[in-house]
Amino acid sequence: MKWTTLARHRAGTTFVLIFFVIFAAFCGVLAVKAIAVYEGIDQRATDTHSRLVPLDYLAGVARRADQIQGLSVVQMTDGTTALQARENGVDWLYFCRDGYLYKQDAAKSVATAERLCQAGSLHIRQLDRLIRADYTAPDGSKQTLLLAPRAAGEGNAG
Repeated sequence: MKWTTLARHRAGTTFVLIFFVIFAAFCGVLAVKAIAVYEGIDQRATDTHSRLVPLDYLAGVARRADQIQGLSVVQMTDGTTALQARENGVDWLYFCRDGYLYKQDAAKSVATAERLCQAGSLHIRQLDRLIRADYTAPDGSKQTLLLAPRAAGEGNAG
């Protein structure tokens, strides 16, 4: 009788041990898959952010420009083109450099520029009454934003 009790105990212990090992293996696989999903979501969010946000900033700048003829294109001393916008009586420059979109008070030096977000390259030019911003994201995708500055007789809707 003693031998069967001991054999049953070992069989139950072995079953629990096997069950625990299988459970631990599934938890490990689940953890690896969860990390892969998180990394995929993070990478997609980063790609979307660097592809869409810089042009969203420029579109917002165009909406906030508070003066007739408040948008223009300027050439900076290093050859970079920048969008100049008058907001609340201050001229601001928006430009891409070193993989980031910057905002700078036009009356101050470039060292005071504020980094807004990660970006690729931006080429801005004036085409008749339109301003064209050609943007190349870090992943190589290209987008174009057309801005129409306010003309005489148009009010500020904002």
